[in-house]
Amino acid sequence: GYMQNNNIGPDTMLVDSPLVPERYPAYLYNQPALYTHQRGAVAVSLLEAKREAGGKWSEEEIVELALNRSVYQYEGWVEELKRAEAAFPGKPSSDRPEVVRRILEWDGVAEPDSKGALAYLRWREALRGLVGNERMNDMASRVDDYLELFRETPEPPGLRRDELPDLIIAIEAAAIALRAGPGGFDAAFGDVFRVGRQDSNDEVSWPVGGGSLGAAGMATMRAVGFSPPRLGQPRPDLDRGRHPEQPDP
Repeated sequence: GYMQNNNIGPDTMLVDSPLVPERYPAYLYNQPALYTHQRGAVAVSLLEAKREAGGKWSEEEIVELALNRSVYQYEGWVEELKRAEAAFPGKPSSDRPEVVRRILEWDGVAEPDSKGALAYLRWREALRGLVGNERMNDMASRVDDYLELFRETPEPPGLRRDELPDLIIAIEAAAIALRAGPGGFDAAFGDVFRVGRQDSNDEVSWPVGGGSLGAAGMATMRAVGFSPPRLGQPRPDLDRGRHPEQPDP
C-alpha cells in the first residue's frame, strides 16, 4: 500500500482512502471533500499504477518518483489543439506550424532538453494571458479531470467550438514569446528554467526539468519554484514566466 500528501485533502491521498470527511471534524484538516491538484493527482496515479501491477518499489525508484518530470493529463490539451488546428486552419504565421509540431510530438515530460515542453508552457501561458484567469479555470475544468481515480464520472466535455480560436491565437503568441525569450525560438526547457545558488554573486546555473508551474498546467512531482533574473545581473537563465508557482513544502 501507499499514502502520500502534496498539500491535498486526506480523501485524495490514495485511492479508496478511509479518511473521508464524514469520519473527522471539518476543522481537523481544513480541506473540502475531494480536493487535489495536478501534482497530487500525478503522485496517486504513479503510485496506484505500481500497486495495481503488484510491484515493489526500490530505493532508486522512490527517488525517481520524487523527481518525476511528467506532466499529468497534458494529452487532453494536445487533443484540443488538434481540434483547433483542424477546425480553423487559416493562414498561419511562419512560426506557427513549428510550434504546433513541437507540442504535438512532445512526450509530456518536462526534460531540460525538451523543446516541446517549453513550447507547451509558452502556449499555456499565452492562453491564460489571452482569456484571463477566470475563463482559463473554466476551460481547464472541461479538459482536466484530476479526480478521475477517486470517482466515476463521464469524460470531461472538452472545450466549446467557439473557444478553439483562442488556442490558435495563443500559439501565435507563444511563437513570439519563444523568439523573445532566453535562447530564442529554438530554446529548450532547460535553456530557460535553470537552478543556481540564490545568494551567490556568480552567474553559474544548470538546466533543470520539472517544476511547480501549475498555472501553466505543468506542476510535476519534481517541485521547483522559479524566480526572474536578479536585478542588475545579466542572467536570462532564471525565468518564471508570467504565472509563477512556488514549490510545495
